[in-house]
Amino acid sequence: MKRKLLIIALSLTMVFSLMPGLAAADTDTTQTAGSGQIVILGTTDVHCSVTQSATSMGYSGVAAYKKAMESEYGEANVTLIDSGDATQGGIIGTVSKGAYLEEIMNKTGYDVLAPGNHDFDYNFANMLKNASNSTGTYVCCNLTSTVTGKRIFPRYRMIKYGDVKVAYVGITTPETFTTSTPSYFKNSKGKFIYSFAEDSTGAKLYSCVQRAVNAARSNGADYVVAVSHLGTSTSTARWSAASVIKNTTGIDVIFDGHSHETYCDELTNKDGKSVPRLQAGYGLSAMGKAVIDTKTGTVTASLVKDYTISDPEVASYIDSINATLSDSLKQVVCTSKYDLTIVDPKTGERIVRTGETNLGDLIADANRVVMKADVGICNGGGIRASIKAGNVTLGDVMTVMPYANKICVIRVTGRQLRDMLEYSASRYPAENGGFLQVSGVTFKIDSSVASSVVVDDNSMFVKVAGDRRVSNVRVNGKIIYLNKTYTVAGSNYTLLNSGDGYAMFGAKPVIVTPAKLFDTTVLKKYISGSLGGVVGKGYEDPYGSGRIIIN
Repeated sequence: MKRKLLIIALSLTMVFSLMPGLAAADTDTTQTAGSGQIVILGTTDVHCSVTQSATSMGYSGVAAYKKAMESEYGEANVTLIDSGDATQGGIIGTVSKGAYLEEIMNKTGYDVLAPGNHDFDYNFANMLKNASNSTGTYVCCNLTSTVTGKRIFPRYRMIKYGDVKVAYVGITTPETFTTSTPSYFKNSKGKFIYSFAEDSTGAKLYSCVQRAVNAARSNGADYVVAVSHLGTSTSTARWSAASVIKNTTGIDVIFDGHSHETYCDELTNKDGKSVPRLQAGYGLSAMGKAVIDTKTGTVTASLVKDYTISDPEVASYIDSINATLSDSLKQVVCTSKYDLTIVDPKTGERIVRTGETNLGDLIADANRVVMKADVGICNGGGIRASIKAGNVTLGDVMTVMPYANKICVIRVTGRQLRDMLEYSASRYPAENGGFLQVSGVTFKIDSSVASSVVVDDNSMFVKVAGDRRVSNVRVNGKIIYLNKTYTVAGSNYTLLNSGDGYAMFGAKPVIVTPAKLFDTTVLKKYISGSLGGVVGKGYEDPYGSGRIIIN
């Protein structure tokens, strides 16, 4: 285990780079089957929830359940897959840029993995490095280099169970461009040099998936399993799992991810055939399971929940990593008089991606005050956890903001600022990771007005084409002037790299203060300096201080 990763990570030094497209051949593996049933176990959206708890089976639970299935069905008949977003979302991922997660997944015994959008959050080259260190096979049929035309990963992995072949086809959402960091997929001139088979209709993605399925079938696949990171309710409809299945044939079961939902149901494909669909929620709260009966040809799908047995070897391995991190992260950085939240305290539902919260106010205030800007912003998707009243540790702060983004200041026109707020409100009332928490600006959102925001095929902002939902915009109490210039402080992800699709600032935003300070550093500076080490008055209301009024 590379303990030196901790030293590198705690300094939070991030290196951003791109690697050229690589040729990737589809892979074929032979195993010896011991029965007429094949068991496929699937996880998704683990987001660094590695340790077993009351709400998570943890990787030790996954390993234990896999061994139980191997004992029942034969070791060669059990395959473990993951549908993406494992390596990001917690301190253990941040400090190692996902490397610790790959080590743990290797220990757990994963065979096939599809990259999720957030697996690219440590930059494209780092994702390829992590994938190369996996003992499993990363698959993705729809990620290619537009420069070379070559695939980055194999389209599928074929595993032979005795005389039966099963192809595992990987699919990653084209939303990755905006929900990860767009600049990671561009060259130095700001042009996209990678493609996820994106277009305005979904047809390119469907065609890409169909070609992969057809290739697997031609290669002798008796069954095709989709290992996808597409999602459902919070995803772009044309790229959802349901849309892909509806417009393709030949997939026998789909293990999906991305939208953090938990379900086991059926979809209907282009030929009218029912296709079982599984999504196992978030943070290993569940695990998908499909059993292929090779004698009858049937596929039975179910969810595994509340599994509490732990594999001691994997648990010990995780404990050793956590012990390495523990002392540094216990450092108390401040005290809060109130719960600082991303959820509705009445219902427990997440609201930071649809409305104002006191934690969102605090982070946006920190960006504005410390960076000495007119306006401070923070995207709701970048705020990952709530903070309880009492002592707040470095670990708490890094759990809230695990991406290690840097804060910068850019100069914008009032027109660009208004477009930014309009784009932020464009998906309301649907959850949107790009929904902005704000400081120094107030405005109203009229959700009865249909959004007229226009985006391109990569879901990047183009323009506002009609009526606006956002009105009564005031900057520090004064009405906004469209031709006036203002300074905005926020993450490099949003302001410099067009994260979440915020492209209204142009290819080369006017930088006032370069991105040097990490978001966690800016927050600590604000609390220790401006607030005297105590989060108190002004942050008592969990729903914020009325900066965003929604009709």
